[in-house]
Amino acid sequence: MPRYIYIDAGCNSGDTLELFCQKKIFPNANPTIHEIYLFDVNKNFEENISIIGQKYKIAPNFIPKAVWTTNGTINCNFSKDKSISSSIIDQHNKSIIYYHDYITSVECIDFSQWILTNFQSNDQILLKMDIEGAEFEVLQKMIRDRSIFYIKELHIEYHTSFKFFSGKVTRQWYRDLRNTLTSYMTYYGIKVTTYK
Repeated sequence: MPRYIYIDAGCNSGDTLELFCQKKIFPNANPTIHEIYLFDVNKNFEENISIIGQKYKIAPNFIPKAVWTTNGTINCNFSKDKSISSSIIDQHNKSIIYYHDYITSVECIDFSQWILTNFQSNDQILLKMDIEGAEFEVLQKMIRDRSIFYIKELHIEYHTSFKFFSGKVTRQWYRDLRNTLTSYMTYYGIKVTTYK
């Protein structure tokens, strides 16, 4: 029997968990039968996620780690009040210039291997991803490891920042990579929805 899974990579304070429970994302899903896993490096969000769980009578599993391509630790950019998104990406990331105040080491997880270890390919996995630029490395590794084929639907915010490419500073490199990744996943039957 397949398991029904909802994974929120970059859950922040639980706003998209609430949208999932209200069927505003993945509207065909039944939140009450899904196992729910939420990732965020900001441990301050765990209390609010627990409150949302009680409100909707669900049992979310909060994992305070950065979604990445390796297990271990990694530097992460935070704001002073820890109320906005954090990011482990420090190159080509304009948000850290304006919104982040300090860097500290956090635990990270090889997300692709975590999926391969914990689930089966016939499980019904819904993945929401908003990981502040890390999605490009994570998705490429998922493709290499073939864990991407465990995902049935992906709801993602791509972060196309600037990079020196073809003799100029441009967003085009990230836009091309975004389009390539999305086309690949769509070709193999993964439903991809992008948002901002």
